[in-house]
Amino acid sequence: MQIPTRRSVLRCFIIRIANHLHYHYHSYMRPCDSITLLRSRGLRVTRKKTAILHEVIRSDHPLNAAEIYERVSASLTVDLATVYRTLGSLLNHGLIREISDNSDTLFYEIACVHNPVHPHFKCLRCRKLTCLDALSGESAADVTRYAGDCDIMDISITLSGICRECKAGEYS
Repeated sequence: MQIPTRRSVLRCFIIRIANHLHYHYHSYMRPCDSITLLRSRGLRVTRKKTAILHEVIRSDHPLNAAEIYERVSASLTVDLATVYRTLGSLLNHGLIREISDNSDTLFYEIACVHNPVHPHFKCLRCRKLTCLDALSGESAADVTRYAGDCDIMDISITLSGICRECKAGEYS
C-alpha cells in the first residue's frame, strides 16, 4: 500500500475544490435566462411572457409596468393589461420582486441569486429608482433586530433624495 504524499493529497484537494466551484458556477452564477426560469417554476413559455421577463432581467435598474410595456411593445404586439397580468404571475411564482417607492408606482426587478435583496434610491426630481449595494450580513442582521420576535417576510428599504445627475443640473 502506497502512502499518499503531501503533494498528492494537496492536488486531490485542489481538484475537488475546482470541481465544486465549477458546479456552483454553472448552477448558480450563470446569467438568468427567461425561458429556463419560466420552466423552473412550471410556467407555460410564451413569447410575451418570455419578452416581459427578459426585459426585467436585462435592466440595470427596477422598471415600472409602463417602462416594461414600452420596451416589449417595440418588438411584440402586447397590451398593458397583458404586462400587468404577466407581472402578477411572475411575482406570484417568485421570479420577480415588487418594489414600492412610496408613491402609486410599483417597480419590478429579477429575484434570483444574481440579484440579492438590496436597498434602492428614489430621486425626487427625475423619479428614477436605482439599486444600491446589497446589505452585508451584519447590516441585515441589525435591520431585522427591529422586528423583535415577529416573523419577517420581506425587507424593503428605499432611500429618497436628489440623485447625483440631478444635483449636477443634468435633469433640471
